Amino acid sequence: MHQIEVYFVVRAKKNLGYKSIQWKRRLPKNVLSEASLLLTGFYPKQYYSELLRLVKYWDEEQEREFIFITNAMHISALQVTELYKNCWQVELFFKRLK
Repeated sequence: MHQIEVYFVVRAKKNLGYKSIQWKRRLPKNVLSEASLLLTGFYPKQYYSELLRLVKYWDEEQEREFIFITNAMHISALQVTELYKNCWQVELFFKRLK
């Protein structure tokens, strides 16, 4: 994916194994943390060895924390959260169609 410049945003599982490389300090509102990371699990490390980005976000509407993983380093943390929200709206739309 990285070689053909395909970008993704997914929610991270709680048991995701990773090593933080660098933390970002100045964060926009509702972004709890942002870091660059490398996957440490045996298979994940083999399948995707490139640098990733972790964004922790507090959603005020739902009053819960979301953790996203992306390979899109060129967009802001809030854009990462908006991309995921928009993708989720598409999923809900298709669910309603069924």
